[in-house]
Amino acid sequence: MRKFFSPDQQIKLIKNALKKAKQGSVLYNDDELIKLKTSLNKLRDEKEQTRQLLNRGFGYDKETNS
Repeated sequence: MRKFFSPDQQIKLIKNALKKAKQGSVLYNDDELIKLKTSLNKLRDEKEQTRQLLNRGFGYDKETNS
């Protein structure tokens, strides 16, 4: 899948869309809101994983140290 926006920009746009949906100025159905929220969480997780890889993490791996 081709990404046209950076993860930071995507997070900003999704948060803005959710804010407008909450105010009622934009009409989304429940399925669309669920999709927006899950994609926001996915982007946040990807951003955190990227940050940990670039900064050598914090010495804790969830899969091996649980």
